[in-house]
Amino acid sequence: MSRRTLAPPLFLLAAAFLCYGGPAITRLGFYHDDWILLSYMRFAPAGFVPAMDGLLLNIPSLWFRPLGLPLYSLLYLLFGLNPISWQACLLLTNALAAFAILRILLRFAVPERTALLGSLLFLCWPSKDATMFWPFVIINSASLLAMLAAYLAHLDFVETGRRRSLALSAAAVAVSLTLYDQCVFLFPLWLVTPSLLEKGVSARAKLGAATAATATAAYLLFKLVFVPYVLLVPFNKTFTLTAHHFLMTYLRGVEANLGPRLILFCLRSLHAAFAAAPFVAATAAAFAWLAPGRSSEDRPRPEAPVALVLLGAGVFLLGYLPIAVSDYWPTPIDHTNRINQVPAAGLVLALIGAGALVLEPRRLERAAVLLASVLLAVHVGLAGIWAESYRRQIEVRELILANLSRWPADKLLLVMLPERYVNGKAPVFDAPYDISGAARIWTGDEARRADTVTPRMVFAPGGISGASGLIPYGSTLLLDVRRGLLKIPEHRDFQGN
Repeated sequence: MSRRTLAPPLFLLAAAFLCYGGPAITRLGFYHDDWILLSYMRFAPAGFVPAMDGLLLNIPSLWFRPLGLPLYSLLYLLFGLNPISWQACLLLTNALAAFAILRILLRFAVPERTALLGSLLFLCWPSKDATMFWPFVIINSASLLAMLAAYLAHLDFVETGRRRSLALSAAAVAVSLTLYDQCVFLFPLWLVTPSLLEKGVSARAKLGAATAATATAAYLLFKLVFVPYVLLVPFNKTFTLTAHHFLMTYLRGVEANLGPRLILFCLRSLHAAFAAAPFVAATAAAFAWLAPGRSSEDRPRPEAPVALVLLGAGVFLLGYLPIAVSDYWPTPIDHTNRINQVPAAGLVLALIGAGALVLEPRRLERAAVLLASVLLAVHVGLAGIWAESYRRQIEVRELILANLSRWPADKLLLVMLPERYVNGKAPVFDAPYDISGAARIWTGDEARRADTVTPRMVFAPGGISGASGLIPYGSTLLLDVRRGLLKIPEHRDFQGN
């Protein structure tokens, strides 16, 4: 393999390393849902299949995304509770997804260096950083990677007529949807090819789209019929079919990816990056300018860029369609911004296509490299936020272990944190399942129960009122992390929470 062939993927791997904070990747850890899923595998019998059984026994709804089970089990078998290895796998998956974006841009006649910068923009677009740092969200990135690979295989079939490319495309669609299903409505975009405006929709494009639709239909039958009616696993999502929610999803989606809240947060993260890790931030800012590849002086014919804009707009709109009929909302800042990943891919494709239409090639390249330079440095700051979250989790671990002899196994541990989220973004602990899972792993006791003090709790004079009834304060212990204090709580301890 030549140096020119190796340069783009190596460049994206190095860029991903900078997105993860460079050496600070070693300070990233596990977050939120990760802990309870890890605990189910930790206390299952050793082995690949028992780990999957442990997950399914406790969370039967994982059947709705069945390929996540062997993926989680394999990663746990390989890496156990070592977060750096999980983070490295997540880094590689995201870098491969960016490389797939690069291949698509090249297919649509975008010049080499501009295409590489476009893929870099997707990698470091800040509205989806949960997919970069949250280990068990690897199913999102792997799903998008599989769908991008399916589309590339489809383009190869349209160009060459090779049946194995058609079969590979269908298989990759199935893999994508059984990992995570946000790409479920993308199959109509198989009709969009680089030659769409010149030659129309070819017979091969129609066959590829029909094949992708068939694979999608098979998945939907599995999810909506087989799992709930044959496996008897209750459907675990809520549909919201209102015009208001539908419209607001797209308005919030635009705001989440391009709006002022995201921009202001990026500016603060940029400042934090240069304050906390100036060398890494400066390296990240300079790195985009080193992007290899040939530039172009000639403007492309408009047909391919227009088709690319159509493709990108379609990915954006159809990527948010599952959200528009659910009870989720797009958000730019907190950990739920994982749902912005697929639309962000579409946004970048559309931006590069539109740029190729209205800007001279050199100007588009300079604009892309300048924006990528800023966003790479922003990601150093974002990585620092997630690293700080893990540091605070370890602080909780040390307090729990130091006071373990004073925590009777039958008592619920209430953990009062100074902040449940770092900078409103990365969760420290925010639910009974994340802190309970972590506490069980740290103590080696599967029966431990813990919860985080949140505004969702109702603190009555006689105890804590919740869905399971009233829990007397005498049945609990309070760990005040700010004060490093473990005590039997009283009603007054929770005033103001």
